[in-house]
Amino acid sequence: MLAALARLAPRARPEWRALAIPGGVLQAARPLLGPVAAMSIFKSHAVKEWVAKQPDSGGTSSGGISWKYWSAGRSPTGKWIGPRLDAKTRARIIKRAISQGEIFLEPTVMVPPPHFKGKGRHRRAEERRVEIKEKLAMMPQMVREHKQALREKRRALRKDSFFKNTLK
Repeated sequence: MLAALARLAPRARPEWRALAIPGGVLQAARPLLGPVAAMSIFKSHAVKEWVAKQPDSGGTSSGGISWKYWSAGRSPTGKWIGPRLDAKTRARIIKRAISQGEIFLEPTVMVPPPHFKGKGRHRRAEERRVEIKEKLAMMPQMVREHKQALREKRRALRKDSFFKNTLK
């Protein structure tokens, strides 16, 4: 791990590229990681301790500004200086340390999701089913009444047109 930090060629290192390739080192360790695999690895207490133990001395730039591998800081003039290792590289190094057993992640407790109120249609679903059953039971009678009303209306129209046609 220290050799990887000393050389600092994350994009050129084939073993680091293998972490992201399906079937690579990290892919083989994924079943071992369990629920932690989807969570942020930087938030784990074990990872924070491991990163704190890593040499972070870095170096000095040509302008006299010192920089570090793992942590950010500020120059004497107040200018922000980010860590030399970008977030993706730090994540890959940490994941490799996890897969090699240098970091043992503690089991995580997944908090159950909160209960949301939901949609009104879901809350009223059972009431609506009961209403629909009642209305379906009344449907034949309603259809009969409707057809009877249409017949009476047609009779009235026929009578009306009969008398209008005969009086001409």
